[in-house]
Amino acid sequence: MIQNFEEFLKILHQKDELLTISRFVDPNMEIAELTDRQMAQPHGGKA
Repeated sequence: MIQNFEEFLKILHQKDELLTISRFVDPNMEIAELTDRQMAQPHGGKA
């Protein structure tokens, strides 16, 4: 059972299901676009 959010993120990372963005993005302009790209991939893409 997952105990906390940090553990949840660790599990996603271990399963290669977590997409990490390493640069600054304007959340009003970029996050929706990145989400749309992932959701368009087979099986919904990464978290």
